[in-house]
Amino acid sequence: MPAAKPCPLQSRDAADRNFDERGADVWTLLLDAETAAVVQTSQSKYKDALVGIRVLGHFLCDFWKNRHNLSIGGLRPYCQLICEINSCEATTGPTASPQEKAAGYQRLSDLGLWYRNHLMRVFRSNTGPVPGASASDHPSRPSLDAVRDAIVEKIKEADKTKKNVKQTALARDGFRCVVTGLHDDNLVTEFPDDFPPLVPTARTQGAHIFSESAQDGNKEVYAA
Repeated sequence: MPAAKPCPLQSRDAADRNFDERGADVWTLLLDAETAAVVQTSQSKYKDALVGIRVLGHFLCDFWKNRHNLSIGGLRPYCQLICEINSCEATTGPTASPQEKAAGYQRLSDLGLWYRNHLMRVFRSNTGPVPGASASDHPSRPSLDAVRDAIVEKIKEADKTKKNVKQTALARDGFRCVVTGLHDDNLVTEFPDDFPPLVPTARTQGAHIFSESAQDGNKEVYAA
């Protein structure tokens, strides 16, 4: 059965598409990419190229619509998505060759499919049987999640070595710097499939995390 695809980008309400200048430029790029993907997948059973572009477009609209909602980061998700779309370097100018445009649109589609696979699949319901093994042992579990689980165990042990402090901080903050939003370059290199294509990276520094004994109510066991 063919995979379902998101609604066309032009179906969004005009208010959702009233972007600032940066968003308007990206929106035009996505509309061009959507048109190309419609032609490309017109005779195909699966519409992944089209799905990827539309996922980006709808996320862009939703992030802009909720830009005043500080509980989801305000403008930060919107700006981050624009940076990631621009990093795909899709060539759309009048001098671009058809091959250059196709390559740029493919990078955009790959980015959208990454978001679909890593964010939207969280809300799917699984009607199959519950695996007998634990979640961390399941063969389909992403490798980066296994790393996160191991780090959580280290947090419980309250190990205060410099290396483990940095690992726990990275796990807490989504494996990125909380100041710049850049991902840890070592982890992106080690687990490239778990991050968006061409995601910006940097060498990160660790932030101190208090041990559990310092946060519980029993202050008698905590040495100041």
